Amino acid sequence: MDESQAAADDFERLRTSALAKLDDMRDQLLQYHKEVMAKVAESETAGVAPSAGDSASAHIEDDAMQWQKDKQELQERLQESLRRNEQLAMEMAQCRLEDAQLKRSLDQLKHRQVITETQLQHQQAAQDAQRKQLQLKDQLLTNYRTSIRNLENKLISQSKR
Repeated sequence: MDESQAAADDFERLRTSALAKLDDMRDQLLQYHKEVMAKVAESETAGVAPSAGDSASAHIEDDAMQWQKDKQELQERLQESLRRNEQLAMEMAQCRLEDAQLKRSLDQLKHRQVITETQLQHQQAAQDAQRKQLQLKDQLLTNYRTSIRNLENKLISQSKR
């Protein structure tokens, strides 16, 4: 019974850990999404006015370079998020595997417990039957001895007459 409780506790800890990791991942993805949306909004609304000495083509070139830089940064973050997502998926698969193993162990323990309880019941029934047989034999022996004494007493009393 202690093993099954320990297995259930281990399973609950694994499940809680997996749920916490999923919550962390969701929070990270939400934060990442907010950052991306903020950068997109910022790049759309932040049209920097060229200074008096800049030409229009230099301003466009600067914007294009900034856009490429932002794009590269977003791609790197996306790759990092995808790697993290894959890692968490592997951890979840591992948790599911451990969960299945714990359930199988728990089922095996329950099965062993049922077998042991059944064996114990059979042993107790056999002992009860033996005890009953011994009581019957003892009763028969007592009756037999009583009968012999009665016969002996009759013979003694008849011989005295």
